Amino acid sequence: MKRIKTTILMLTTICLLCGCTKSNIIHKDGDDSLPQLSSEGIVWEQVWDEFQSQYADEAWYPFVSSVGGGIEPTKKELELYLFLNEEITAQEMADYATEAIKGFNDFISAQNHDYAPSSDSSYGGYVSKCKVHVMIGLDAPVEDNTGWLLEDTIPAGEYRPVNPEAVPAAGESVAEESES
Repeated sequence: MKRIKTTILMLTTICLLCGCTKSNIIHKDGDDSLPQLSSEGIVWEQVWDEFQSQYADEAWYPFVSSVGGGIEPTKKELELYLFLNEEITAQEMADYATEAIKGFNDFISAQNHDYAPSSDSSYGGYVSKCKVHVMIGLDAPVEDNTGWLLEDTIPAGEYRPVNPEAVPAAGESVAEESES
């Protein structure tokens, strides 16, 4: 009986000590800084990492090469860049872009439940407050809009799927458009 009690005590001690090791859940190897929590309660690095992991996953989206973008929280503007490794139909691009916009919001909603998740009739609580600019092109250097296959802007507060017929105007550069 004494042997069983000793064994149980040792196993309990070992289990308790296992919880005292350094966690790498929040920290990346060699990075001792904590993720920066924004004033809205969002860790933007995590949102972008999850977005890239999900929407550039070749298992789910074999036509996608990479995704990226930027957000200006004070101006409430979201830009998403979706790069393809092969051309797909305009409707497939629009459906993918619509899904990606909703997914971006849902990563934010998972961190801050004050923002509603997306639905069939909404981009969700955070993204619906933003002007959304989405551009899709082949994975190649793009110096002007002629390289983009689809480009659409959705005003803040409006819900509509990305327009498959929203092609960029020929000859306008992305830089010129950003300045206006």
